[in-house]
Amino acid sequence: MPALTPTFLMDLESEMESIHEDEYSRLSENLFWSDLAVVRPSSGRRKLLSWFFKTALIEDLGVKGGKITFDDLVSKYTEIEARFAGNGLKLTRQQFEDTDGDGVDLAAEWAAQSAAEAAYWPQAKVVDL
Repeated sequence: MPALTPTFLMDLESEMESIHEDEYSRLSENLFWSDLAVVRPSSGRRKLLSWFFKTALIEDLGVKGGKITFDDLVSKYTEIEARFAGNGLKLTRQQFEDTDGDGVDLAAEWAAQSAAEAAYWPQAKVVDL
């Protein structure tokens, strides 16, 4: 029975990361979500966003300047709470040690599918909104 050595596991992890990165890059090229949304990095669990709407208008005040109007300042805010998203793969030891193809191929296929989901995830969330 083959041994699951640290070297073997590190090599497999590196291969999965490479597959994941390649697939993510390939699928990220034709997505439209970045045209509709802005990425705002956050260092905390919650973020408060506020903005002001343009309400200031310059208007004709008449010949003597007495037709002055007053504008209200309009603002809006929203609170965003960070959430987690992810997935995991469960392989039996027998599948994992099946190095003639099936076991490692299952992990490689999962890495590609996971990368595809990771690339598509922001677009799906923007469409949901």
